[in-house]
Amino acid sequence: MFPARALSYEQPRNTISLGLQGQYGYLNGETEAIPEDPALGAWASLFEFGEGIALRVRYSLARNRAVGLSFEDQRFRRLDGLDDSHPKQVQLSLLLVEYTLYFHRPQKLSRYLVVGGGLHRPVVRIQIEDEFTGRDVEEAIFPGEDLTLTAGGGLEYFLGRRTAVDLSLRGYAHRSDPGLSATAQVALGIHYYTK
Repeated sequence: MFPARALSYEQPRNTISLGLQGQYGYLNGETEAIPEDPALGAWASLFEFGEGIALRVRYSLARNRAVGLSFEDQRFRRLDGLDDSHPKQVQLSLLLVEYTLYFHRPQKLSRYLVVGGGLHRPVVRIQIEDEFTGRDVEEAIFPGEDLTLTAGGGLEYFLGRRTAVDLSLRGYAHRSDPGLSATAQVALGIHYYTK
């Protein structure tokens, strides 16, 4: 007998794919107090919503499973009601290793679950007064890298054999001194398969 042929939208093993997504996120956490030092991880009392971008590379282990790397840049704005004496933004740069499990893979619309972990590198941006000019200037604080875990799910709708619209919803837990910060992000973009 002849080997079974892959159906229209099913990706074979050893397929490399590349995705690009724009995302919008919300930051929360376990702290209520505003920290005296903005480098500390009590960001939930300072920041809330913001935009981001994600680049995702995946390698198919089988028709319904893949591993990959995710590179993300997510920024969160200062909470409404806080004045310029508080930090204006926190930026989280993420490098994650991920495992993706697909459902109904041969169909034009398929679902997936994803779990992963890696590192986040925060940058806290504050405004200070320049001692020479008296003008407000932006200064970046780098608290240092720490661990991140993520889990979520998504939908892929294939526009053609190799190109799909990718919609996902993910949650993240970021370890940061002195507490744990959580973010949720909805992302929309394009994923391209090489086979």
